[in-house]
This record gives sequence, structure tokens and C-alpha cells, in this order.
Amino acid sequence: MSEPEYIELIYFIVNIVVLLLYFTVLEEPFNKGQTIGKRLTSIKVINKSGNEKITYAQSFIQTL
Repeated sequence: MSEPEYIELIYFIVNIVVLLLYFTVLEEPFNKGQTIGKRLTSIKVINKSGNEKITYAQSFIQTL
């Protein structure tokens, strides 16, 4: 691999990690299941049982 290809690969990996963290952390119970965009449109993520709080694991799985 040439240097530009390594840079593209690193950029891709960093983007994936940032996106996973963004959705996982912002939709967790601390933020009541809302990312910034969901908060602006009054949408929230809830779990199957109707409980408004979701766990980090549920948020991560949903993000995948």
C-alpha cells in the first residue's frame, strides 16, 4: 500500500469509530434516547418493552 492508501484507510477507520460512538453515546439513557437531530425533531429511541431508557448495549446494536 502506498502512503495515500494508508491515509484513506486511517480516515475510514476514524470515521467509523466516531459514528459508532456518536450514536451509541448520544442515544444512551443519559440523553433519553435522543441524538441532537432527534432532539430537534422530538423523536426518541425506546426499547421494546416501552421503557424510555435504553442501555449502551441496545444503543450500540441499533447503531450497527
